[in-house]
Amino acid sequence: MPTNQRTYLPNDQIPCGFAVVLAQELRVRDWRIRIEDMLGAIAKVQRYTETLSQDQFLKDEKTLDATVRNLIVIGEAARHVPDEIMQRYPDVPWRRMQGLRNLAVHEYFGVDSAILWETIKRDLPPLLPHLRRILEESK
Repeated sequence: MPTNQRTYLPNDQIPCGFAVVLAQELRVRDWRIRIEDMLGAIAKVQRYTETLSQDQFLKDEKTLDATVRNLIVIGEAARHVPDEIMQRYPDVPWRRMQGLRNLAVHEYFGVDSAILWETIKRDLPPLLPHLRRILEESK
């Protein structure tokens, strides 16, 4: 089977209605694309929350869920940045981003929305210049 062709399970075997792509078809993505994913996810979080107060954010279930999803994207992307890059840029909190992803995925019931707000407003904005610099220096 060509590697660019996707194989799906027959409709009667699809668990919970989701098409399942076989694991062999997962593509390895360049780490630079992961950095771009992080930048995109930060931009989305900022766009979703820019006009909200903390109180509005805490009461807006859809925005809260969308924000958590993008924080998961940031952490997952950070997991795929090579160790040598992480070591070269120690000012980026790689492990903390990964840890937040793990918390949101595995301990979702323990996610504190007020702490997420602080993360969004205090921790994400300073990441942008660091991530952009990494991409620029990798050209």
